[in-house]
Amino acid sequence: YMLGLMLKWLNSQGGVEGMEKIKSKKAGILYDVLDSSKLFIPVADKAARSEMNVTFRTGDEELDAKFIKAATEALEVFQTRQALP
Repeated sequence: YMLGLMLKWLNSQGGVEGMEKIKSKKAGILYDVLDSSKLFIPVADKAARSEMNVTFRTGDEELDAKFIKAATEALEVFQTRQALP
């Protein structure tokens, strides 16, 4: 049943091609923000950027470490909530 609902939704989004367009649009928005940011610096060259794995830094090792720690803690909270019945 759930798979049927998911496939209907996927079809309503334009199928695989539609999902590709959505993914590309979201990645473009994210890279636009990073490119214009005074805080975050994209790591990958524009020609080699991934739409799935966006890499960036702040230019400040201490701030990068704080960001990674906070992101790791948020992921742990998310994973814990997903495991709850």
